Amino acid sequence: MSDSNKSKFISVTIAVRAEVLALVRNTCWLLGAVALLAFYPNNASAWESKYAYYKNGKLTYYSDAEKNRIPDYSYAGYKYGESPIPVVPEVASLTPVAGDNTARIQQALDKVGARRPDANGIRGALVLGPGVYQINGTVNINKSGVVLRGSGDGADALANTILTAPGDSPHQRTVVVLGSGNSKWTETRVRSDITTPFVQVGSKSFEVQSAAAFAVGDEIIVHHPSSQAWIDAVDGGGVGSDEPWRPGQMDIPFLRRITAISGTFLTLDVPVYNHLNRDLAQSYIAKAVWTPVILSGVENLRIDIQTDPDKPKDENHAKNGVSVVGARDCWVQKVTALHFLYAAVRTEGAFCVTVDSCQGLDPVGIRTGGRFYNFCADRRSQCVLFTKCHATGARHGYVSNGTSSVSGLVFFRCTSNGGTDMEAGHRWWTQGVLFDNMFEERRGSLRLINRGDWGTQHGWGSVHSVVWNFNRGMYIQKPPTAQNYGISSTGTFPTGFPFSGEGPQGVTEQKSGELVPASLYEAQLSERLNAEPQKTGAKRPSARRARSNKPAIPKRTVKAEYAETFDAKLLAEIDALAGEGNFPTNKITLSISRTPLIIQGADPKALTVKLRGGAIEKDLGFRSLTDVDRAKIAMTVAELDPTNQDLAAVAAFMLECAGRSDMAKGYFERAGESNAMEVNDSFELLPAKKTEP
Repeated sequence: MSDSNKSKFISVTIAVRAEVLALVRNTCWLLGAVALLAFYPNNASAWESKYAYYKNGKLTYYSDAEKNRIPDYSYAGYKYGESPIPVVPEVASLTPVAGDNTARIQQALDKVGARRPDANGIRGALVLGPGVYQINGTVNINKSGVVLRGSGDGADALANTILTAPGDSPHQRTVVVLGSGNSKWTETRVRSDITTPFVQVGSKSFEVQSAAAFAVGDEIIVHHPSSQAWIDAVDGGGVGSDEPWRPGQMDIPFLRRITAISGTFLTLDVPVYNHLNRDLAQSYIAKAVWTPVILSGVENLRIDIQTDPDKPKDENHAKNGVSVVGARDCWVQKVTALHFLYAAVRTEGAFCVTVDSCQGLDPVGIRTGGRFYNFCADRRSQCVLFTKCHATGARHGYVSNGTSSVSGLVFFRCTSNGGTDMEAGHRWWTQGVLFDNMFEERRGSLRLINRGDWGTQHGWGSVHSVVWNFNRGMYIQKPPTAQNYGISSTGTFPTGFPFSGEGPQGVTEQKSGELVPASLYEAQLSERLNAEPQKTGAKRPSARRARSNKPAIPKRTVKAEYAETFDAKLLAEIDALAGEGNFPTNKITLSISRTPLIIQGADPKALTVKLRGGAIEKDLGFRSLTDVDRAKIAMTVAELDPTNQDLAAVAAFMLECAGRSDMAKGYFERAGESNAMEVNDSFELLPAKKTEP
């Protein structure tokens, strides 16, 4: 079975399991009983976490000395996860015509948007029949209760709906935008200070100075200012050599609704995902002004962005498949997007949105910063659920690239094929993110870390976040005033943090056997809705994966002219990594024969190499390096960008030449046969040894 077919098999297997569970769930809703998905094994090898466990039949959370605890993430998704995504009836349909279909689809959507909504706020679905629809512009679903639905997201145009996006006008456009397009929330002058001295992460209630101007149902902003005292408490953001965060730069807003008022005591619809400590900052509530699109969706179609086949790093094409901007209680489901530059599906100014059973495949562009975030939550994305999705070719396949305005995200039972890493927060104190039963099919890691001075003052990327069962490396670091958690029965917990001086390892727990509950998200949602846990009998995908065959590599040596080729490749990769903030500033330290090797320089293209041993310091040019030296440099740089197949092939051949075929094996498997054979041109075989007759 080919790698692509294996990926499809895994995705289909997970999708079928999910469809069965969804059918059970929806049937229970129709019967008026909420019975959700949590599977609680009853066997001798089962174990519970110290930090989230059952006591008297209820989930219980351990609070440490700083009052950090795992919060309830189950509010993510359409209508807080309390209702299934509705099946919206068809009210209009289209078939494709030759040429640009943008205006036709937009006019049809506008007609649906002009209909009177029903008692549930639904206007209807525009259904696109099978075929290829050329989209030269952007399709906007900007009215509530409107759904754009295709006939399938597969590659066969006879049975599926394919939106092809050619050209680059406007430059790097989005093909489909769901929402009002306005992602910003505005605070009014109607506000009141929070007087509770310490509101613990995960809390939904607190006291305010006065509740007289507020009513149940009001939409509010819970605003935590980034005061100098708070910035000092979080070590300036942990930004390494960059300037510390500034007061007012990292304010934390939570969009919420008031569900109860008793005197000056308020209860909210969703917990806060950061401590509100009055000793560090005076938080307050303010009435919010925001007019999102609600109850709308994109379903069951394929978006194929056209790129220049002769330019593998072409960036003059559509940037995103679907952008959800200015939306609440909306959804994107069963959508496949290909060849995007930034994201297959991204959210911004989105609250309680579900992205379900989507695929983000094979992004096209320069592999550097601000690109290849297949499923991405940007600014003001809160309570967003990404579930049963699949990513290929990613840099950060499942990521918050937002800021301190992003919180309450859940990435649930999604798969990735060879993504560099997944990051709960790519920068700037993203709070309350759960990665639950994620699965990496090849090589990749999951990171809840401090990003130091990568990018622009990235600092602490994620706080109060959890990894629950992951099959690869989990980098878990503890932020000041907060905590991150890695709890898993599989995978590993590496400690090679890029900025370890800015924070120790966070909470890590691992035991053999079945972790109970098998899914934290399902268990929390089940308990919140007072449902009986349902034993599904389904199993997670096996962590044991069939590996691709590496090409047969006889003993060889480097051609004389290879040093120049290799150095050019290596310097180009260092340049790209430095540009995206994934390379330590001006310096990397390796170990060659127990001697530190330092590559340093303000300009990555003018790096120098120095060997330091005791008091000895010797400047080297790249041409002076041995094959072993080059191999170790390539290995280190390849680890910084694990999906760079070309560099992996370089590292593999260098290791072969250095006589380390055991280490080369993993790099050959990662590189793939075509990449390995291309690099093979830079080598020549050693003469065969003569044998005795």
